[in-house]
Amino acid sequence: MNIVKWYKNRNFQFKLVIGYLVLALIPMLCVTWYSYGKTRNVLLTEAYQSAEQEAERIEKNFSTMVEPYETILDVLYVDQMLSGYLFQDYSNDSYEDMFYYIDKKLSEICLMNAGIYKICFYSNNETLPQDNYYFYSMQDLDRRERVLTFDAIGETVFCGTSGDGKAFHMNRLMNFYPQGGMKSVLSLQIENQQIQPLLYRQFSFFHCILFHMRFLLSFTRLIPRRSAESA
Repeated sequence: MNIVKWYKNRNFQFKLVIGYLVLALIPMLCVTWYSYGKTRNVLLTEAYQSAEQEAERIEKNFSTMVEPYETILDVLYVDQMLSGYLFQDYSNDSYEDMFYYIDKKLSEICLMNAGIYKICFYSNNETLPQDNYYFYSMQDLDRRERVLTFDAIGETVFCGTSGDGKAFHMNRLMNFYPQGGMKSVLSLQIENQQIQPLLYRQFSFFHCILFHMRFLLSFTRLIPRRSAESA
C-alpha cells in the first residue's frame, strides 16, 4: 500500500489534522525557531558589545587613576643613587647616608600623594639593614608577588590587594643597574579605599551583565515553547 492510497482511505477528520500539521503548525514552528535564533543572537550580541564597551571604559579609568603611581615607580626605577644604595655592601660601611636619602625621598613622595599607603623595598642584599618599614628581606615578599615581579623583568606589575586587605600592591623589579646576583623589588602600596570603589563598580557591572545574559538565554528558550503551546 503506497502513501497516496493509504491517505485516501483515511477519514475526513484525520485528513484535516494532517493538513493542519502540514500547512499551519510545521511552518509556524519553523518561523518561530528562526525568530528565536535571530532574537537570541541579537540580544547576546548587544550584551557582549555593552560588556566590551564598559570594560574599555573601566580599563581607561583604572589606567588614569594609577598613572601617577606608575610615574612614581618610573622615577624611582631610574634613580641611580637609590639603586646604588640598595645594592651596596654595608659589611664595613655606614648606612646613615642611605637612610637619610631614602627616607627624605620617600617621605616627600608620600606627602604629595595622599593615596599611598607605603613604599618599601624587598631585597636579597644580606648586608642591607632590615627595618621592616622601608626595607624587608626578599623572603618576606609574598611568593606569588615575587614570581609575578621577577617574570615581568622590570615592568610594573599589579599584584592586587594584600592579604590584610589594607593596600593594593604595584611592584617593580629594581634591575636597571644590576650588580651580580643581587635583586631588589620596589613595592608601592595604594590605600585600598582609593582603588576599591573602582574595582567594586567593575565587579558589580560584570555581575549584572552575567545576570542579564542568563536571563536573556532563559527568556529566549521560552519563545519556542510558548509558541508551540499557543499553537
